[in-house]
Amino acid sequence: MTPAKQACLLASLVMLSAHPAAHASLFREAASAADSQQYERAERLLRDWLKTHVWDKDAHLLLGRVLMRQGRRAEALAEFDELLNKRQKIPISFLPKRKR
Repeated sequence: MTPAKQACLLASLVMLSAHPAAHASLFREAASAADSQQYERAERLLRDWLKTHVWDKDAHLLLGRVLMRQGRRAEALAEFDELLNKRQKIPISFLPKRKR
C-alpha cells in the first residue's frame, strides 16, 4: 500500500472517531431511506460515506443489504465479500501495538 493511500485511510479512521454523531446520523438517514424503500437514496448515501470511510464494516453491511433489497444479488454478494476481505486485511499500522 502506498504512503498516500495509508494516509488517506488513517484520515478516514480519524474522521470516524472524531465525528461519531455524523456516523450515527448517516446510518439513521440511510436506514430510514431503506425502510422507506428509497433504495437508490440509501445506496448513494452509503457509497458517498464509504469513499472516505473505507473500513466502516457497518456501512458495507448496510450497503449489501440495500443492494439485496433491490434484487442486485451479485453486487450485494460482492459487497459482503469486500466486507470479509477488509476484516482480514486491516493494515498493520491500524492494529494496536503489542506490549512487550
